[in-house]
Amino acid sequence: RTSLVFIIDKSNGKIKLRWGKDELSQQNCATVAGNGNIVIFDNGWQTYGEGQGYSRVVEFSPAENKVVGGYEEDPPHFLFSSFLGSAQKLPNDNTLIVEGTTGRMMEVNNRGAMVWEYVNPHTCTSEKFGENRYIFSARRYGLDYIGLRKFYGLEKDWMMWADLETNKSLKSTPVESEPSEEDMIRSRLEVLGY
Repeated sequence: RTSLVFIIDKSNGKIKLRWGKDELSQQNCATVAGNGNIVIFDNGWQTYGEGQGYSRVVEFSPAENKVVGGYEEDPPHFLFSSFLGSAQKLPNDNTLIVEGTTGRMMEVNNRGAMVWEYVNPHTCTSEKFGENRYIFSARRYGLDYIGLRKFYGLEKDWMMWADLETNKSLKSTPVESEPSEEDMIRSRLEVLGY
């Protein structure tokens, strides 16, 4: 609830950057993009003095100390997740967005046009939130992602996803078992730079 993003120097524990005061509203899932910018899903709960909350994606440049991009729906409240959600800048300059409380995922291009959209069809029920389709976050992995290549036995750089379709035997005999929860957490932390 601090509505702030920090960059901390791991060598000495000192804060290198503190940003977001009066700019963010209970954001989630700040991640560093390939260009060094920070991509943030800004939940927008009671956002900016507006009567109705709305969420948005913010791309912040630490080098320039300013917002350099992002995404908002038109009208803004068409994208709203009061908590949960994530955004990931993709190598093709598109953005993967998760509107967590609605279970909606989408990819938008750098002009703000939707490339695809998916709504989680699965529901669960909890005492606190009732029936819901919540998704905390999502990540998109390319065909060259080592976790996918190892799982399906695609160890050589020249093998592609199409090789799975032509050689079905690879699907039934992966070289490794499913990654453990510990391995998945370690992988996620490595992606985040830890």
